[in-house]
Amino acid sequence: MYFGFELISPRFYYISAFVLTSIIGIALGSSLTTVATLGVAFIGMSNAFDANVAIAAGAVVSGAFFGDKMSPLSDTGTIASSVVGIDLFEHLRNMMYTTVPAWVISVLLFWMLSGQTHAGNLYQVTVLQGQLIESGLVHSYAVLPFAVLVILALLRVNAIYTIICTIISALIITYMHSSPSIAELGSYFFAGYTLLRI
Repeated sequence: MYFGFELISPRFYYISAFVLTSIIGIALGSSLTTVATLGVAFIGMSNAFDANVAIAAGAVVSGAFFGDKMSPLSDTGTIASSVVGIDLFEHLRNMMYTTVPAWVISVLLFWMLSGQTHAGNLYQVTVLQGQLIESGLVHSYAVLPFAVLVILALLRVNAIYTIICTIISALIITYMHSSPSIAELGSYFFAGYTLLRI
């Protein structure tokens, strides 16, 4: 999220929201997770950019669903390809004939709607980035799981193995960064991560 916020442009706020949620959606393979994280942030920033909240929400949801549809980690893509008995990456390639033109048309529409947001500023984005830095979780090596995902997807590695390798790389980074016990690491799978306040 921190590095993604660097891509935000006040003048092209809707396009920024759409492109960033598309990228994060592909990385996560989940539209709902993308909307629940970045979506909330973009809706919160809409007032700062004097942006229409409904259009911003449309950009977020559209980008998140595109990312979910085109991700090799998406459960819907994996299930759809396995039900019809074709390779996942062949399935994704076939979907590109309809999804990429739709993505380009959406960018053009959001570009036409972006003229009203030029008066905004990046103060709210800076505040959010500052809060992320204060969490102590922003480091350059935090993008390693995403890099593993991209490399394995380009190599057309099976989605299950890709997910496992991505999880293992994330667990290694978590362990090196905060040294939780094995029990705590295991609990993240069931309860999620909880930031401890001191």
